[in-house]
Order: sequence, then C-alpha cells, then structure tokens
Amino acid sequence: MTDNELSKPLRILLVDDEELVRDFLTDMLTAKGFLVQAAPTGEVALQLARDEPPDLVLSDVNMPGMDGIELLSLFGEDADLDGVPFFLMSGNPDEEARGLQAGAVRFFHKPIADGALLVRAIEATRPLTALEDGLYRAVLEATPAGVVVTDPDGRVSWANEAFLTLSGYALSELQGRKPGDLLQGPGTDAVTVTRIRQALAERRTCTEGLLSYDKRGQPYWATLEINPLNVGGTHLGFFAFVRSSMPQARGTALGLTVPQVPAARDGLSSLHKHLAAAMTCLTEAASEGGAPQELHAALVSVLTEVARLQGITEWIHDGLADLSSDSRPPLPDLPALD
Repeated sequence: MTDNELSKPLRILLVDDEELVRDFLTDMLTAKGFLVQAAPTGEVALQLARDEPPDLVLSDVNMPGMDGIELLSLFGEDADLDGVPFFLMSGNPDEEARGLQAGAVRFFHKPIADGALLVRAIEATRPLTALEDGLYRAVLEATPAGVVVTDPDGRVSWANEAFLTLSGYALSELQGRKPGDLLQGPGTDAVTVTRIRQALAERRTCTEGLLSYDKRGQPYWATLEINPLNVGGTHLGFFAFVRSSMPQARGTALGLTVPQVPAARDGLSSLHKHLAAAMTCLTEAASEGGAPQELHAALVSVLTEVARLQGITEWIHDGLADLSSDSRPPLPDLPALD
C-alpha cells in the first residue's frame, strides 16, 4: 500500500430517505475528510454505484421502494460492486440480526449518537481495500496460518481462507462479530481471555495459546499472535495470525491427540525418577565436598524444568479428558519433588 493510497479520501455512498439524516451524516463525514455522495433511495444509490463504485456504503434499512438489505443483495450480485464494505443502519434494533446475516459488515442503531465509533469503523475498512487487490491479498491467502483482521472494536472485517477452513465459518458469518463470541467454549481458559482483552484495550501485541472451538463444536489448540493495526497515526483495528497445533481432521483431532499425552507424561515421569535419584547421589557427594556446587545447581534447574513440563502435560491431559469420551489407559502416579 503506497502513501498515496493511504492518504486518498475514502468515497462513501450514503443512502437514506430522510433528508435531515442525509445532511447530518454528510456534514459529519465530510468534516472527517471523507468524500460523501448521498442518495435518497436504493434505486438512485445503485445507479450511482454502477457509474462509479464507492469505497464503502452506509445505508438505511427501511426506505420506500428498495430497502437497504435488498440494495446490499444487489451489490453482491454485481461483479464490480461485490466486496464493497456495506454498513447498515436502522432505528429498529430488530433489523440488526437480519442485516448482519445478509452480509453487512457493521450495523448502527439510529440515531447515530457516537460519530467517533462510526468514523473508526469506516477507517477500519481502508486496509481491506488493499487486501482486495494484488499482492496483499495473494500473500495473505497463500500463508498457511489463519489471518484475521478486525476493526478497533475487535469485530471481524476480513479473514483468509486458512482461517475459514480452521474455524468452519464462512466470512459472512464472521464479519461484524467478535471472534471470541463464536470460537470460545467450555474449555477455553478465562484467565488467558482476560489477558488478551487487556492487550487489546492497551493496543499492544500479544501472543497466547488458547483452546478454541470450530463451528461444529470440535476443539483445537490455537496459537494467537495479535497485533494492533496503526496506519499514519490512526488506529484502524487489529490483525491476528492463528496457528493450530491439532490435526485438521475434525472427527479425529482428539483421537490422535489423547494417546500422545499419556506417553509424554510417562516419559517425563521416568526422567523425573532418574534425575531425582541422581540428585540424591549428587547432594550426598556435594555435602562431602566431592561435587562442585555449580553442577548441583544445574541439576536442580533441570529437575525444576522437568517438574514444570510434567505440570503442562497434566494440564493438557486433564483438559482433553474433559473434552473427549474416548477411553484411555490408566496413568501412573507422578513422583513429587522434595
């Protein structure tokens, strides 16, 4: 994305049958540096868009003749207009679910009292313009990691095919929703979620591991790297890389994973026993001056790390046991550190 592309004003097609609303929103958005073209009906808006496709549409839902959802549908059927970010607004809160299901990126309740929220949501669509074209989209689609872009409020604007495959959701089902509302479940760690939310509130990068769930309710372990998206001093939202360490075969993910955990646990238990025995011998030798204190301290560190890894395998095993009804062999008792 070039500096010229970033500084170029976004062109907004505003559609509302109420003149006062059109004038108010036009003045507010123009003052923020956007180019606004207003239309009183869906029919007029569609013709204006076909003459010169806008960067974004902000449309009322309830209008005489063609309503906002019908206009959105017709945009989707036009090769030149499909993919243009579409915001809907209405004084009827019951329209929100219908609008988002139809493919709207965002929904705003009228009257729009928080102009700053609307402006941030519009600005968040700016990187998506580049994503739809050329190199940026090609690179993000080609990466094996899932990629998710959100607006400043954490609502999904775009995701690549790898993430859609991992989550099982279509892009239209994710857009306008917070990922956690769809991907978290009974095994998701609340403390980790709190750390992620704190990082988002502070607009800083964070990397976390989180048990997540796909559309079918199947769990998978996701490593998340979440970064703030700041362009030209403006906070546009966040982008996240999502990597899964569990197999992608939905029906066998747990079946392949569970048997590996007892084996790792048994191996660490055996290693712990041998290290503990060596530790006993070394302690006796050290007390008699027959072993250097540095070696003694090093073995203490190794034994501590083994104990930590044992705790991790215990945690993984307990979490998977809660999620799976698969039978598993009995596990030996772990020796405790003195």
